[in-house]
Amino acid sequence: MISPAHPSSPPTWREAQSRGRAAEENVADFLRTLGLYAAPPPDGYCPQYDLAIHGTCEVKDTPRAEASGLVFVETSHNARASGLSESTASCWAFVLPGGIIFIRTNQLRELARTAREKAIRFADGNVKGGRLIRLLDLRQRGFEVFFAGGDAP
Repeated sequence: MISPAHPSSPPTWREAQSRGRAAEENVADFLRTLGLYAAPPPDGYCPQYDLAIHGTCEVKDTPRAEASGLVFVETSHNARASGLSESTASCWAFVLPGGIIFIRTNQLRELARTAREKAIRFADGNVKGGRLIRLLDLRQRGFEVFFAGGDAP
């Protein structure tokens, strides 16, 4: 008779496969909360990938957000709707020095409705209008992912 495996011994292949599938589903659930399509392969297994992902993401570099506590979200450029006003992205990603905050576009629009307006005039005459979103509000409504070592690549 074979004795049961010790708790610290390696898992069986089926146990490892089950844990792997659970991890894949957790990642898929997270991506879906961002408005992205995420699904396992049609037959449940594919040697080339674990999840099929489709969607769009607006990415913003925000190097001063930590110091100011604010993120500028563009809503117009030279008096024409742009940025958040025109975005069809599923989600937005705000890149900070130590990580990224992901938020669904519709949630960002909700935050922007009550945020303070700001206009930025550039040296070449271009003007961007937008909203100042509190970093704390983004962190509370979004999902933050931290970089290993604390610094952005």
